[in-house]
Amino acid sequence: MAALVQLGVGGSVWWRSPQDLARVQHIVANERVRLGIEEIPRMQVVMNEFARNRWIEFALAAAGILLVILAPQSSVWQGAGAGLAVQAAMIFLLDGSAERRAAGYLSWLQSL
Repeated sequence: MAALVQLGVGGSVWWRSPQDLARVQHIVANERVRLGIEEIPRMQVVMNEFARNRWIEFALAAAGILLVILAPQSSVWQGAGAGLAVQAAMIFLLDGSAERRAAGYLSWLQSL
C-alpha cells in the first residue's frame, strides 16, 4: 500500500513538472508580483506538509519495527511489519531529499 502511495505521488509530481516549470518561468520573467501572492505561499504549504509527513513516516516505521519485535516469530504480521518499516524508512529518506530541494527553491524565490 505504501508503495502505491509513493508511486502515485511521485508520478503526479513527475507529470506536473513541465507545466509547473513553464508557469514559474513565466511568472519570474513577466509577473514577479505573483511570486509573493502564489508561488511562495504554495511552497510554504509544501514545506509544512514535509514537516507533517516526517512525523507520519516516523510513526509508520516505528509501528513496523514494533510489529517485527512483538509479532509471533515468522508470522505474516512480522513480515508485514518488516515491509512497513523498510518502506517508511525509504519514503522518509526520499522526502528528506525532496524537502532539501524544496527549501533551496523557496530560498531562491524569496531572494528574487
